Amino acid sequence: HWEVVLRLKDLPYRFGTFRTRDSATVDITPRRLQQFLVTSRVSYNYVVENLKDASILQFGVIDADSLGLLTIPGAPVLKSGVRVRLSPVTVAGIDDGPMPGLKAPRFSLSQHPIRSGSRLSVAWPNRSAARLEVYDLTGRRVKTLFTGATSGVQDYRLSADGIAPGVYMLSARQGDTKSSRRLVFVR
Repeated sequence: HWEVVLRLKDLPYRFGTFRTRDSATVDITPRRLQQFLVTSRVSYNYVVENLKDASILQFGVIDADSLGLLTIPGAPVLKSGVRVRLSPVTVAGIDDGPMPGLKAPRFSLSQHPIRSGSRLSVAWPNRSAARLEVYDLTGRRVKTLFTGATSGVQDYRLSADGIAPGVYMLSARQGDTKSSRRLVFVR
């Protein structure tokens, strides 16, 4: 894998010091990757982690562009520092391990609202039994996307097949933790 630490710093200049903000949002395109191989045939997981408390600020999956460059869009950078990690998406059946800074599952969608489908990335906090399901607003389970033991960042295909246009809830449960978010399916 590849990682880097980024911080916002005060900038000295001729008439004093320009004070930086506590946080900023930036697009990150790593350039000097040395031994880290980037190919357009593989997707890459990324995690942006707060250095102060190891909490996960952002995560997702990205693909290389036509020049073989990876860009993490809208990443938070803090004055206290963040660690950015990149790793190739794991081989099917092999997870990338627990994520200790995470208290509950977190989601990232490649497309929302969802027309025909979307790639869904879920960061699971530890290795244990998990369920990933879609419910309608009456609480009826419409689709089960995953059931089993898992950890780390995993990708799932969220297809609109068999789901009528409307508002739904995505639910991820692992142990005593649960996360949910609103989904909108359109035609």
